[in-house]
Amino acid sequence: MAWVEDDSYQRALNFLKDNEPERRLDIRLSHQAFRALEAQACGLYDGEKFPRIDYSATDSMATIYTAPSVLHGSAAAALQTAISCSVLNGLLRHNKQELINCIMPLGASTYESVDEQGRASTKTSDGGLEYHKNGRKELVVMIQVGVSDNYSHLKSDIMVWLHEFHWRSAILLWLNERPRFSFPSQESDSAYSPTQSAMRNTPFGPYLFNGHNWFGTLNTAFIEVYQRDLATDSISPVQKYKILEDGNFILQGDSLQICITIGDLYPAGEEDIGDARSEPVKLSVDFLRGVLASAAQETAESRYNRLSGRSEAASS
Repeated sequence: MAWVEDDSYQRALNFLKDNEPERRLDIRLSHQAFRALEAQACGLYDGEKFPRIDYSATDSMATIYTAPSVLHGSAAAALQTAISCSVLNGLLRHNKQELINCIMPLGASTYESVDEQGRASTKTSDGGLEYHKNGRKELVVMIQVGVSDNYSHLKSDIMVWLHEFHWRSAILLWLNERPRFSFPSQESDSAYSPTQSAMRNTPFGPYLFNGHNWFGTLNTAFIEVYQRDLATDSISPVQKYKILEDGNFILQGDSLQICITIGDLYPAGEEDIGDARSEPVKLSVDFLRGVLASAAQETAESRYNRLSGRSEAASS
């Protein structure tokens, strides 16, 4: 129905124009409406990284992302680094140094696929690892981070990555800030006055400055691992690993072993890998704790600085 399409498009356009940081909108649009929205975004924000629009032709779902929090970016980079370090150390233990350069970190990267009707899907990962050797490339581990985002939408993203873009594995790191951050009104001068009065209860928040909560508490954090069977395209039972519960860091020991092995990053025909194939990927517990704690503080500071900058600009 045309009026439904018009209403959805207008809602998406309003969200795009508001461009409030740290927000995500999932909305169904025709491929034609998505392209029109893309053109509007280009006109409004030409050359800027955010806001960004992804589209899945499979279910006609457009997703608009505004600039993410420091926590989002730091968590994605840390998870990619932790996996890379584990693979590196495992290969070194098995004297397989020649295979190290076959695995390339990707960072945030945009991919496009086209279905039988010629409709293009575009998605941007938060990070990942790719296998490269002798001209062969294979997407092996995709990283997705969600900070207080709708969990079902994130799971839908994972399915698109695995089935439509054919990644071997996907890792979801879900983080929940409670209460979710809200920007103070422009009238609330005390919230971003030059004199700071800071208070923190735990390494994971809350962070209060001048009476405003600039970061709640990083209440929940967990990792989920999704693996695709290359022969059947089916997804193995999802494995979940809890990191934070009720604001408390609950991981014990030196490392978190996840259900990915070094062999999952290499083709079945990679004979040089030998015994290293079964080596499990382990994430440093101290590294994860430190990254999440520092990112919570840096997110609070970033929000404060962004809003105080706006206040100074408005008063000048």
